[in-house]
Amino acid sequence: MHFRKQIHDKCLPSEPPPHYSPGSIRYGKTHRFVITGKNEHEKVVDYKFYVIVNTYEDGRLAEIATRVAKHGDRLGSMLNGWCIAVTMLLQTGVPIAEIAKMFENMDFEPHGLTRTSEIPFAKSVYDYIIKWIKLRFPDQFPNEEDDAEVRTV
Repeated sequence: MHFRKQIHDKCLPSEPPPHYSPGSIRYGKTHRFVITGKNEHEKVVDYKFYVIVNTYEDGRLAEIATRVAKHGDRLGSMLNGWCIAVTMLLQTGVPIAEIAKMFENMDFEPHGLTRTSEIPFAKSVYDYIIKWIKLRFPDQFPNEEDDAEVRTV
C-alpha cells in the first residue's frame, strides 16, 4: 500500500465533520482593547484592537473576528488568519475551551499592559482575546474543580 494512502486512511475521517453555520442573523459583541507594547524600533506604542464575537441563538460562541487600528497589514493579516482558523474549529464542533488551551498564555509581540481592569497584562493578542472570551462566556469553560475530578477518575 502506498505510504500516503496509509497516512490518509489513519488520519482523515471518512466523512468531513458537520458544519454549523450561525445563520443569517448574528448575535454579537464588539470589544475595543489596547495593549501597550514595543514596536520594531523598541518604542513604546499603544496597539489598539477590536474583537468581534458572534454566537449561536443558544449562546455558544460561533465566530471570532478582529480589527487592528493603524498598526499595519502584517499584524492584521496574522490575526485575521487566526480568527478564520478558530471560527472553522468552532463551526465544526470543537469547544472553545479546547481551543483556549492551545492559545492562552502564548507569548509574542505585542504584549504588555492593557487598559482592561479584568485583564491587566496580556502575553499576546491571542492571550488577551482568549482571556476576554473566558470572562464573557464562562459557561463554555468547565471550572478547574471539574477538571480536577475528571483527571482523578
